[in-house]
Amino acid sequence: MIRVSFSALLLVLIPAVVAALSSIELKLSPLIGGPSFLPLHCKVVVAENIVYDFVPIDPLNVDVSTKLLKLQAVPGEIRRSTRIKSGGNNDSSQLVAKADNFVDQYANRNLQLLTNNCWTFALQLSWYLMVEIEKETLN
Repeated sequence: MIRVSFSALLLVLIPAVVAALSSIELKLSPLIGGPSFLPLHCKVVVAENIVYDFVPIDPLNVDVSTKLLKLQAVPGEIRRSTRIKSGGNNDSSQLVAKADNFVDQYANRNLQLLTNNCWTFALQLSWYLMVEIEKETLN
């Protein structure tokens, strides 16, 4: 029987967590059309310059807002954009490819405020990427 101490396990996992935290960032911003002082929308920044977020397809449409306030689902879309930042991490193209793969596989494109929203998307994508980084570190 092989026994692994908790401290030995931490020594293996800590580099993966540090690598993940340096490559993945959750960023808050105002809702589309919302007040700038109220950052409720959550985005994921991968490799310092690729931004992913999940929003309603027509967020400024009154019918869409009404449905969301009634806790009904509306069609959503995952956006991918590039932000210009000097000194971006060019070594993370594999991580960006993994994020793109997650987006392609993301099944539920209906946005619903309680069960499938920008926060649930951001947390699922971040968790997926951290697990992928951990797999690479352990191999």
